[in-house]
Amino acid sequence: MDRKRRITYGLALTLLAGIAIYALLQLIADKGTVTSPPRGGGRDKQDQAEVFLYFGSATDTFLKAEKRLIKGYGDPIALSRNVIAALISGPTGKDLVRTLPQGTVCRAFYLTDDGTAYVDFSSQIRDQHPGGSETELLAIYSVVNSLVLNIEKIKKVKILVEGNETGTLAGHIDLRRPFDANMRMIR
Repeated sequence: MDRKRRITYGLALTLLAGIAIYALLQLIADKGTVTSPPRGGGRDKQDQAEVFLYFGSATDTFLKAEKRLIKGYGDPIALSRNVIAALISGPTGKDLVRTLPQGTVCRAFYLTDDGTAYVDFSSQIRDQHPGGSETELLAIYSVVNSLVLNIEKIKKVKILVEGNETGTLAGHIDLRRPFDANMRMIR
């Protein structure tokens, strides 16, 4: 009986130790999501994150990724603003084209607790847009995919113009709802 009791206690202690280790690993993993690098990549020195910005392809009607180091690692708001600024500046690659009109300004950026990002652009995004449904889709998903696929806290993106909800950028895509990432736009 004494030996049976020791085996039972040993098994119970082993089980408790396993549960404790599992709980500790879960706690570490949960803390890691708060300070982990964005989905797009790793961390570089001097507060930079490796991200993928999505620009138009010069050869077809899809988005293509351009890898960049962007300041703001660990701060989703700062990183988001810097990602948008980089999108507005345009691509550096020869086979890529800008998706946002030159002169566009990000007036404000907000991130809600449910993961919805609100990006408020100046009127240039609408007034200087070249038109067409394909270029409108590229502009929208360039912003949406660059934010959602790189910044873990962002789940959806709502685009505003001059602080207001707007129907469309160029008459085709309804902007009155937030957008999820669209992987089908990427090649």
